Amino acid sequence: PHDGTAYLYTRANAGANFTLKEKWTDSAKSAGYNGEKGALKHGLLASSRNGSPGLYLYSVDGSGNRAAVSSPAVNFSSTPRNVAISQDTMAINWGNDLKVYNINRNGAGLATSVDLNGSLTTPIYGHQDSIDITENHLVLGMPREAQGGLSNAGEVLIYKVQNGQYTLTDTINAPTPQTDGFFGAT
Repeated sequence: PHDGTAYLYTRANAGANFTLKEKWTDSAKSAGYNGEKGALKHGLLASSRNGSPGLYLYSVDGSGNRAAVSSPAVNFSSTPRNVAISQDTMAINWGNDLKVYNINRNGAGLATSVDLNGSLTTPIYGHQDSIDITENHLVLGMPREAQGGLSNAGEVLIYKVQNGQYTLTDTINAPTPQTDGFFGAT
């Protein structure tokens, strides 16, 4: 059922089976249901709940133990649509807007806080169905963009950090664009 429960699984090594580490039933801090987003990468867990504004962030150590991450800058007015995490940055889109955040870490490499990254000075608007981020690149799948008069043909936008700012460096279109092709959806 859609009860707003989130689960965290761990395993001892790549060959081991996953085992349940923690089950969250507190609806104020769980992953939720019905289109909710979550990501766990580089020891940072991001979790949202349907209809709830903001994003809950946790640092997760090698044993699967979690601790809340200070994130006042990530409280916004609607549920996030997508989350992408790299070692030092995180991208979040909600509504038709996208922002990039710095991930601050302690001496042990665990995430301790996030703050707004000023490298994306021109907001990127549009329906981003998929996003990914590395230390130097931001990739946005824009499947609802029209191409040559074809609605929802889609495109993928590639941004690169240049002189401290994300700059659009490439646009990739489907080899054979078509109406409702939704290129860039995943």
